[in-house]
Amino acid sequence: MFDFFLYLTLAVLSLVTTYLGGHMALSPPETARAKNLYRLSFAGICVLSLTIIVTIGIRQYRAAARADATQKELQDSIGDIRKQLQSAEVVRRLTGEGFLETKRLEVFPGTFAPSNVFRVNVVTQNAGAGPVTDPLTVSWMSILENAGSDADRKVRQRFEGLIKPYQAEYLSGKPQAPEIQSGGSWTWSTLECQFAEGDVEALKNETKRLYVFIFYGWTDSQGRKVFASDCRYLQAVSLPRDYQNKDIVWQVCVEPVE
Repeated sequence: MFDFFLYLTLAVLSLVTTYLGGHMALSPPETARAKNLYRLSFAGICVLSLTIIVTIGIRQYRAAARADATQKELQDSIGDIRKQLQSAEVVRRLTGEGFLETKRLEVFPGTFAPSNVFRVNVVTQNAGAGPVTDPLTVSWMSILENAGSDADRKVRQRFEGLIKPYQAEYLSGKPQAPEIQSGGSWTWSTLECQFAEGDVEALKNETKRLYVFIFYGWTDSQGRKVFASDCRYLQAVSLPRDYQNKDIVWQVCVEPVE
């Protein structure tokens, strides 16, 4: 609406300029005062017209910038949606494919103290409707020193290096593991971590973090090799000296920003 008003005002000023120019040509002013009045009128109209033109240009530039930003946000959103729709998990859920995921982490009862061993069972299940062929599950547990706001990113970078050999071997077609059927079939592996002096206190105040990272690989019904991972860390406030599995809380790592 404001732009329409600007264009309308500019059109009116153009008509006024045309009228004044024609009037001066047909009836030239005779007095100095009349001449000055015409000059001032033309100057004022020119300044006002130029101001309106500049304002229109600025508004069009800003509108174009907003349109570009909106278009970029839309494209980013579409890209995110496309990634999600193309992600292995969504495709598996929509098509009824089998897929591996962490069913639970079971902690053996123990005591948080130096030299004690912290043991965890990583229970993996096929949570999809169909079987998975050649299932691969590799898991690690370790303490990250100097944990800060980017601790999850550091851990993922560390484990990416450990994943690559397993991924390359799996892609080469070497695994010949049996199928894991759907309907609650599961496997497990046991991880251990021995606490050093100062580890427990550092875990409690979060200057260190205890991470569990699980890497999955399997072949779907179309023969495609699929990979997934799971990253979790021990919540600092859930560290009683003597603990049972029910006392331990695991937090999911923050997903990396692409």
